[in-house]
Amino acid sequence: MSVAATKFPTFFEMRLDKATFFKDLLEAISDRFSKAYFVFSDKGLDVQAVDSSGFALVALLLPFEAFDYYRCDRAVSGGLSLVDMAKAFRRANNDDILTIKAMGDRFNIVTFTFETPNGVSRDYDFNCVDIDVGPFEIKETPESEYHGVSRVYGYLQQPQQPRGEGHCSFRSCHLGG
Repeated sequence: MSVAATKFPTFFEMRLDKATFFKDLLEAISDRFSKAYFVFSDKGLDVQAVDSSGFALVALLLPFEAFDYYRCDRAVSGGLSLVDMAKAFRRANNDDILTIKAMGDRFNIVTFTFETPNGVSRDYDFNCVDIDVGPFEIKETPESEYHGVSRVYGYLQQPQQPRGEGHCSFRSCHLGG
């Protein structure tokens, strides 16, 4: 049964006039992560995911201002399969209008609608999935700490001169895939 056929009102809806932004975002993270935790709130859309090894984390907030239309009557969250979403997004055109919404008395299905410039629309319903982790509380990092981490990371990126036998040196530092 399609979400559109239910008698319940929509409790969040957001629209991007060009699907390419969300499509590129999904493509970038779906190679590394199979599921993500989505939080829809009055602040915007918060997406968080951890890879299967528990090593890599992606957390981003798309503020409500990033959308061409944004309405969220109540905060809801749940896991969605990035693998399934990526399959649907491959069928979308970059100039499609993307609408994301949920209806019902419970948050268990999210509908992504792609509408072409000439008015043809395709709906994809995604069931929420269980995720072992999330949501994460990621605290703001003071600028001074961020610069300190950036300097250390920059140092690790630089080739180091060996210090003689028995000493290790970093030749590079690779984070992520």
